[in-house]
Amino acid sequence: MLEELQSILHDFEYGRALAWFKQHVQGKFFVKELLDKGEDPYNRKKLIEELRAIEEGMIPKEPPIDTRHSAPEVSSAECRVQSTPAVVTSAPPTLSEALLDQQWKSLYKEANHYFETIGFLPTLEERKEAAFKILDLMDEVERIWDEKEFVRKHGQRPDFPDQGIESLTTAQMVTRINTLRSYISKANKGKLKKERIPEWEAEKAELERRVRG
Repeated sequence: MLEELQSILHDFEYGRALAWFKQHVQGKFFVKELLDKGEDPYNRKKLIEELRAIEEGMIPKEPPIDTRHSAPEVSSAECRVQSTPAVVTSAPPTLSEALLDQQWKSLYKEANHYFETIGFLPTLEERKEAAFKILDLMDEVERIWDEKEFVRKHGQRPDFPDQGIESLTTAQMVTRINTLRSYISKANKGKLKKERIPEWEAEKAELERRVRG
């Protein structure tokens, strides 16, 4: 990973460097949001500074030899290394995605607990209840995964005005889904406002989830 970062810094391209920063650096959501606004002199300088600091933190340092047999002093360079953000294989690029990760991982852990213990429950009724609990939890995990994918695609969590979904029949939901697909297609072709796409995508996803049951 260090060699990849050094290659990026050597032949610096803003888009490639930002993609690496967002994928591999934990946290720093305000900085990521700022850099996402596009390349300009300030953002370019800021991104290079962030990557240089990470590079410095990844390079092993030789500990100084303490000839006085006393507690070593912590240098300012060591302080910078200690404050360097964690570098990982895959980091959530936005705070919204990080929060969604916390939600689904917690639910998944709970479902896994039921799965591991279901065979030890004494009665059929208790095992049946645990099985339904696992299904409910995994349905919620899948919903959060869909929401996370929506955030990744549109940069925001799904939101749309109340369209009276609760009162629609399955046939009416299918009709509405087809209408929304038409809206999205026309917006992508420039015939309708593109800024409405996330709203329509969110409503379509919710309707499709309900139709699937």
